[in-house]
Amino acid sequence: MAQFIIHVDMDAFFASVEIRDNPDLRGKPLIIGALPSERGVVATCSYEARKYGVHSAMNIKEAFRRCPGGTYMHPNIDKYKAVSLQLNEIWNTYATVSQRISLDEAYLDVGEQAGDCSMPCKSVTASTSPDTSRTSTRWTPSTRRWNICANISAPE
Repeated sequence: MAQFIIHVDMDAFFASVEIRDNPDLRGKPLIIGALPSERGVVATCSYEARKYGVHSAMNIKEAFRRCPGGTYMHPNIDKYKAVSLQLNEIWNTYATVSQRISLDEAYLDVGEQAGDCSMPCKSVTASTSPDTSRTSTRWTPSTRRWNICANISAPE
């Protein structure tokens, strides 16, 4: 059987889950990580926060300097794990074999089901995005070559 690997990466996963659960946060800069009064870093942030130059691994004090009007919250890892399990159930309906990399990332071998190379990516994206977060799916014939395709369908 031919290998056909999809790399799935949920974009701004923690922030997207929080926005899904609290729609009042939609359209606002959301920073997940330490609070501005604490010592720590940004775990992730929404696209609205990225417009201010905030990004993952940034010192939280710098994030607050750039985006003082943002909403800051601690990560809720138990919630993200639960959503991650739901994602894996969805992803495994497409894959003959899957390899989970992190809570929001996996390699899926869709093998002979691939047909048109863009079809599995579009199917995984469509079935995942509405309830969780933006999905970036990238395809390649093997896991060794997925970096070559890393920008094919990354969200803007």
